[in-house]
Amino acid sequence: MSANGFSFSPPDVLRFLMFQALPDAACDISKTKANFAEKLIRVYMPSGHTIGRLVKRQKGSAGCVVEVYRGSKKLRISFSNHSTSPDSATINGAREWTAEPIESVYIPVKEMLANSLGFRSLYAQREIHLRDLRRHS
Repeated sequence: MSANGFSFSPPDVLRFLMFQALPDAACDISKTKANFAEKLIRVYMPSGHTIGRLVKRQKGSAGCVVEVYRGSKKLRISFSNHSTSPDSATINGAREWTAEPIESVYIPVKEMLANSLGFRSLYAQREIHLRDLRRHS
């Protein structure tokens, strides 16, 4: 770990970017009342727009469960690597979750990561690709 608390390898960066977007997606559906599975597909853009592609790849069948909490409220989605459409995902807690809109704050993840130790060298070696990365002195 670096002095500022961050040290990244390419898979770590991808996980970090994925988990930053998840709460934002959950907050957004509280206002739009959109389907959580459809929102995850629009945010993460899995191959073929198939939600099952978001499950960690492994031999055979695999499943995924994602839970987001807000106080006593919980939004839960589960699906398998065989799930093809948003309707094949099981969503629990959506009615309670969307009862009150949630405001979220955008944190510019790319700029935050860009100042982390080791990130610039990975970016320079093209092991990580991010569009429009600004240099800060």
